[in-house]
Amino acid sequence: MSSTNGTRIHSIGSMFKSDKISFWFYDSFGIVRTDDSQSLSLVDQFEEVAAIVVAIACCDATRLGVMQGVTPPKGSKYPASFPPANLTGYTIKMPLPNKRRARQPQMVVTLDKPLFCQYALVGRHTTVYTATTSVAVGRKKGRAVIVKLSQQAKGRKPEQDFLNAALEAGVDHLPELHSSIDLWSLSDGIRSVFLKRDPGHNEIFEDRILRAIVYTQYIPVQQFLAESSDAPEYIRLMVDQMMECLHDLRHKAKIVHRDVSPNNIMIEMRNDKPFFILNDFDLATFVQDNGTRLHPASSKHRTGTLPFMAIEILQDMDIPLTVAKPGRIELQIAHRLRHDWESLLWVALWCMLTTDPDASGTELESKIVSFLSDWETGELSTIADVKISVIHDSSRAEKLIPPRFRTLIPWFARWCDVLRDAHQVIKRHRLLSRKELVRMDRETLNGTITLEKLKEALHAPDEAAEEEEEEEGEEEEEEEEHSDDCPPDVTENRVRIIEW
Repeated sequence: MSSTNGTRIHSIGSMFKSDKISFWFYDSFGIVRTDDSQSLSLVDQFEEVAAIVVAIACCDATRLGVMQGVTPPKGSKYPASFPPANLTGYTIKMPLPNKRRARQPQMVVTLDKPLFCQYALVGRHTTVYTATTSVAVGRKKGRAVIVKLSQQAKGRKPEQDFLNAALEAGVDHLPELHSSIDLWSLSDGIRSVFLKRDPGHNEIFEDRILRAIVYTQYIPVQQFLAESSDAPEYIRLMVDQMMECLHDLRHKAKIVHRDVSPNNIMIEMRNDKPFFILNDFDLATFVQDNGTRLHPASSKHRTGTLPFMAIEILQDMDIPLTVAKPGRIELQIAHRLRHDWESLLWVALWCMLTTDPDASGTELESKIVSFLSDWETGELSTIADVKISVIHDSSRAEKLIPPRFRTLIPWFARWCDVLRDAHQVIKRHRLLSRKELVRMDRETLNGTITLEKLKEALHAPDEAAEEEEEEEGEEEEEEEEHSDDCPPDVTENRVRIIEW
């Protein structure tokens, strides 16, 4: 399931323990398997085991989990070549862009090169391919497009609904969407068997739907920064533009993105300047004026990309549900705009640590890899602890920042200062009663995290730059005081030295 670039809906497997064999079924909802009492003995029940193995070998492509709604290229053989390594050459029939008139009501989208695959057994299984369309699309005809395939919780609003609402509200820095279609539901496949056999427990089943969306293709932010000579300034620009975009999403369109990560920030060059674009609204949600969700959660799990999630959300996720008391206030932490702004800090740090080509193969790179591994593979508490240590002592991360981005250290430290103040407010809030907490300003933490506060911190003059300017001013004053008393040649030399 996790190694085939999203080419299958489900997979069937088996596992041996000594001579006992159990059978497993995996899909994006979860895992179903035979329990220990149903395991078969390879020695004592060989005929039954052999019959099941032969039956699985005789399954057609559909029963083996072939991707539904996506047509394989002509001449493709199943199941002899199942599963395919990727979906290159496959086609999808999708609606034409809005307000387009053509003889055909649909356009054919042909998948090309896989760009991204979410390696996981359970979840959205998001995959992204470059693609070509049978009809020219986009504001600038002939531009490259991508197709995103993902299995979304069926009860949540489609991604295009959030984008359309944001565009209507006047939010900028959003991707250009051309077409979308719902292809297939888990409940249409083998999962329907489990639903029919256990109708009394349908509420535990989270149906998912395979959705395809066509976007304009943009440049990934990490690729852009790695190839740019002005990467430090562009990181500042990225943060400024994304902060404004997230703010406008929240206050103009009543939307919180909830998945700010490097994979979801793209670049488009406009008038020879980078224009950053916030992508992937799979996990977005509409909110009320106070920042809480407008609709009940459609997913049974927290949302976001772990390495970039805010500390408060990570700590909330780490509370064991089996021992938590019903109504416990810590379990009701809403994902707010300030959490997305905090995610943006971790994105900026991640980009600084991973987009300097000169660091490749050095001792510094090995230290960076070790530091980031706690974010990528650590437990929830480990990831949260690493982030807490950074905001309380930014020098831990600053020591790892490659020379290319050293000028951003004061900027990064000021951002950590804001988050440290916010973290202290959160700690005080946890001591309050439920009634007291309801009256608190949890949206901005009593004004600790606002767009104005962040801009004030991030755009404050760097102390090093101020000291350098003061030193230059003192040298110039000294030069003026002594110029009249010095011979012409000495004064000239002094000026040359100061300029040098």
